[in-house]
Amino acid sequence: MLTMKSNLRLTGAFAALAILALAASCQGFFPKATILSIALNPSAPSFGVGFTQSMQVFGTDSNNNRYQLTSGVDWTVADPSSGTVATIDSTTGTMTGVNPGTITVNASYQALSASGTATVVENVSSMTITPSTNSVPDDNVSVAQFSVSDIVV
Repeated sequence: MLTMKSNLRLTGAFAALAILALAASCQGFFPKATILSIALNPSAPSFGVGFTQSMQVFGTDSNNNRYQLTSGVDWTVADPSSGTVATIDSTTGTMTGVNPGTITVNASYQALSASGTATVVENVSSMTITPSTNSVPDDNVSVAQFSVSDIVV
């Protein structure tokens, strides 16, 4: 009986050793997923002069997993030759609107890049709507017409 117990212990020890050896050897067997592409979010933002817009980059890896890249992304904007439309923090991707216009936003991560178009718009501070009051019967037929004038930006 003692030899059977010893044999079981010895078999169990060998089984545990085999499992540990297999687990250690599998680390090199499964290669680490690599990022194959990146994309901007939002892809075409619109925001006002003096306001900020945060950008994000999402990567898709070789296992088709998608996740946000939070470090190692470099950001730039390509302003038109007519002047500065927006500035961007090169590490966080936060843009600030300077003048109305359209710009190209670029993000790069490792050897990958993505770009999108951002629009900076004028801020409306006031406008006049005429008539200032109106009532329309709830008959699914009647309509009311309004006009907007004196827009101040």
